[in-house]
Amino acid sequence: MKNNFIILFLLLVLNGCGFEPIYSIKNESNYNIIVVEIKGDKELNNFINRELDRISNKTSPNQYKIKINSKFDKTTISKNSKGSPLEFELLANIDFEIDSDNFKKSLSFIEKQNMQKISDLFEQRNYENTIKENFAVSIVRKLSLKLYK
Repeated sequence: MKNNFIILFLLLVLNGCGFEPIYSIKNESNYNIIVVEIKGDKELNNFINRELDRISNKTSPNQYKIKINSKFDKTTISKNSKGSPLEFELLANIDFEIDSDNFKKSLSFIEKQNMQKISDLFEQRNYENTIKENFAVSIVRKLSLKLYK
């Protein structure tokens, strides 16, 4: 009986606390981003372009024209005694040229992460793509904060 009361009490209290995720699905941006030109790593650019479309408000009168130049490098950090790679460093460098009615600005963002070698090449490729997608999400969030200011 006591446990039921505690569970019911917690459900009622936590339900009305107003919790909402920071990056909720709501689109509250006050700008429209138009990608004019894309150069560099194709997969990374696709992830960035998809994220920019997601945060962009198509009905907003504030428009930013953006040129994207991305570079993705995968370098070997360590090798075993036979010379096979054990650990890689993934580095994404993305440059944005932003053109608006009010200003023209260049921004550059760098993301890097170390990755252990996975014996299954298919799994390793999927993991690498997941890291690229995470890079894109992180960089677009940083860009969004800069544009919001």
